[in-house]
Amino acid sequence: MMNRTSKIVLTTSAMFLALFVGRPDNAQAVPLANTVTVQVHVAKACTISAATLDFITYDPTSTTDLTAQSDITFTCTVGTPVTVSLDNGHNLNGSMRGMAIGTNILPYQIYTDSTRNNVFVTSANQIATAGNNTVTMYGKIPAGTTSVIAGEYQDLVTATLNF
Repeated sequence: MMNRTSKIVLTTSAMFLALFVGRPDNAQAVPLANTVTVQVHVAKACTISAATLDFITYDPTSTTDLTAQSDITFTCTVGTPVTVSLDNGHNLNGSMRGMAIGTNILPYQIYTDSTRNNVFVTSANQIATAGNNTVTMYGKIPAGTTSVIAGEYQDLVTATLNF
């Protein structure tokens, strides 16, 4: 059986709960959660640079072809399929590219392979990896080009990165 003291305590406790705990200004905040979407579109992007294909010095009396090699370096978004193409330069002479000094042309060619059999027009397809990627140019001036004057010959070839 319940005695009179117990009833008062219970009644007082019930009044306390009703007055203070149940009031909105004394209510505890219920945390709410939601997710935030974070996103970005990564673009296919590339940069390209090419080192000079420098034959150093050509001896027109030599019976040996003069060769040189140089790299085209590119950096692209990882996984981007690319090819590198070269134009014919400014002094195309038949099927040969040409370096010039004035109107004098020194024929040369650029190849995709070290055996210098495949003329470089467009490189093989590549998939860009992280960091720098390279395509090597293999140049050759054929021996026996004796009708050239001494001096600094030059050509400008445009390398294009297709992606």
